[in-house]
Amino acid sequence: MDILLKRSIDVINPVFVLTDPDKIGFIGINYLYMPDLKRFYFVDSIENVADNLWMLKCTCDVLETYKADIRYSFASWKRPMKTGDCFNASFDTCAYTTITTHKSDVTPDVDSVMILSTVGVS
Repeated sequence: MDILLKRSIDVINPVFVLTDPDKIGFIGINYLYMPDLKRFYFVDSIENVADNLWMLKCTCDVLETYKADIRYSFASWKRPMKTGDCFNASFDTCAYTTITTHKSDVTPDVDSVMILSTVGVS
């Protein structure tokens, strides 16, 4: 169906109020594509606001919308660094890291949470 947008819309979570001249009620519609925006949308809810007016609340399907960009992008997987790892973020140098674990003979309370993080250069 052709839709004429009379004002700007939220392209991530648009809400469309549509007339239903054929009285189909938009029941069973769960997905739509807006060619002018080049975006795919999930139809999250459909509400009858008047006899012939229906409100469709939608959410952008980012995986389908940006499928080509995702497919042809270059990405690296991240994982926790370990001793001897070299991290290269497209620079001419690497940053080496040394991971050490210090154990203590102190046992914390069962209900307490302790996080200790240190950063330094020796």
